[in-house]
Amino acid sequence: MRKQRHSTAAWLAALVVTLLAPLASAQGLFGGSVPTITLEEIREAEEKGEPLQFVDVRSEEEMAVSMLPGAITRREYERNPGTYEDARIVPYCTVGARSGKYTRELRERGITAVNYRGSIIDWVEHGEPLVTPDGEPTKRVHTYSDRFSVPEPYIAVTE
Repeated sequence: MRKQRHSTAAWLAALVVTLLAPLASAQGLFGGSVPTITLEEIREAEEKGEPLQFVDVRSEEEMAVSMLPGAITRREYERNPGTYEDARIVPYCTVGARSGKYTRELRERGITAVNYRGSIIDWVEHGEPLVTPDGEPTKRVHTYSDRFSVPEPYIAVTE
């Protein structure tokens, strides 16, 4: 019975994220709009030499599967945010809802931050590389739920 409750709760959470994530990212579900950045804008900033720092706000389990190259965890960022004061902070999660909330928190603290619209799902839809926490290349991506799919050659992981 306990497993059934967990499965139902996980399904319901995935449904809520699926339905609300686009609104959270684009419309500012967390109160007003949150500035976003697209992959195209990320590439333009990189070409101009603008320092960007990706901050992964997902759970430990999700990050253990893969991360964006060069990303740090929220915990790493919070330990010493001054280290990154010259960079524009780019939080990301699975689709942009959790990172949108964190982006709002950072901006309220006066930190230049923009939410990565589409987050890791958008990243892999564009065929971009992923790494393990140790920096090794991988094609595995934690999708939070089986409601989100990833293109080949990526492998969706939900546990």
